[in-house]
Amino acid sequence: MLTNLDIAELLASAGDSADEHRRRAYQRAAGAALAWPDEVGDLLEDGIPLSSLPQIGDRLASRITPGASLYRAGWTPAR
Repeated sequence: MLTNLDIAELLASAGDSADEHRRRAYQRAAGAALAWPDEVGDLLEDGIPLSSLPQIGDRLASRITPGASLYRAGWTPAR
């Protein structure tokens, strides 16, 4: 299952190549992901929009969801 740690890593990685404004948004979201009370994988399976999570707006949610789809297709983050 996709965990919040996986999402935090995806967000942090995406922020590395973003402009300053987006990099800060990705960093805030990556930190927030570690404190979310529910696992992202559970929310996606239940059809709950990721924009319901703190620090995740519609645009950022639309960028997370493809990464989550990759994970479900067999991609795993390097640890």
